[in-house]
Amino acid sequence: MSEHGAEGAIQAQPSSGDEIDAEYGDPYDGITFAPFNPTEAVSVPLGTPLGTGQDTENSSPGVFDDHYKDDFEGLMFLGALQAQFSYIGHKFNIRTLSVDELLAAAIITKRYEDTIGANRAYATAMVALCTVSVDGIGLPAPIGEGDESYAWAFERFDYVKAKWFPYTVDYVYERYLLLEDRVRNVLVEMTEQAKKAESRAGSTSG
Repeated sequence: MSEHGAEGAIQAQPSSGDEIDAEYGDPYDGITFAPFNPTEAVSVPLGTPLGTGQDTENSSPGVFDDHYKDDFEGLMFLGALQAQFSYIGHKFNIRTLSVDELLAAAIITKRYEDTIGANRAYATAMVALCTVSVDGIGLPAPIGEGDESYAWAFERFDYVKAKWFPYTVDYVYERYLLLEDRVRNVLVEMTEQAKKAESRAGSTSG
């Protein structure tokens, strides 16, 4: 949630019908979801093109890669999803985080605990770690480098902290929360489908 708080949002009075429509519109509008393959993650140094932000916009939306069905190894694909969206002329590509990356976010923000900047630091860390590319350019350090010191996470965090303004961080973080929400919804749907398939199989065998 943005640092601006709910109180400011309540006080803000829409001045037109368009603003009201925007406030109550579909929060997923403008976001394209696509499967993410964690086994294909590559190191992306600063300035290395990943292609344009349009590369994955036509990918199959809202579903996980069929690899999730693979025996045992398929577990790494459950929850792996990416999203693309535009923000004031820039194309962002973000993805869900692994447990290791979530722990990295906790470690790099530990110094801000019990300070007024704790929430800001956490949002910045999450954005730094979930952002794959902006306008087809990767952030300075690769995601999930495997360094136990989490130096790669600190580098990404320090870059976003120094270079990006709060408004951009807030916008991307809100989109990351929508991505996580989308993952939960898809997982629930997949669970329901699995239960129905098991029920049908049981009734057939009986």
